[in-house]
Amino acid sequence: MKIVVWIMSLVVCSWIFISCEKGKVEPQEYVVMIHNNYFERIDSVRLSVYKINSIDVNHRSEKIILDNGNYLFSYISVSGLAFGSEVSIQGEKEKLQITIDKNGHVEID
Repeated sequence: MKIVVWIMSLVVCSWIFISCEKGKVEPQEYVVMIHNNYFERIDSVRLSVYKINSIDVNHRSEKIILDNGNYLFSYISVSGLAFGSEVSIQGEKEKLQITIDKNGHVEID
């Protein structure tokens, strides 16, 4: 009988240990790069207070260090088309990439 109680206690303790969800920890700072997948060069990019002068097609910008939060993001293509949005920098990954796709849409990976 003692063995059955001991085994049941062990099973219950194991179940409790396995079912406890670990807390998600977000980094203090994020390393952000901008990748130009657009069909032409991007002449000017603004992300918060940071300004990047030019990003060639299929190239990435230099690293930008940001805290989590929402930031204004805008860019102007070589042909003069201007785009703007707000991006949210957050999550568990401390290295993020903002990609401008071939249609001008902005994605965060």
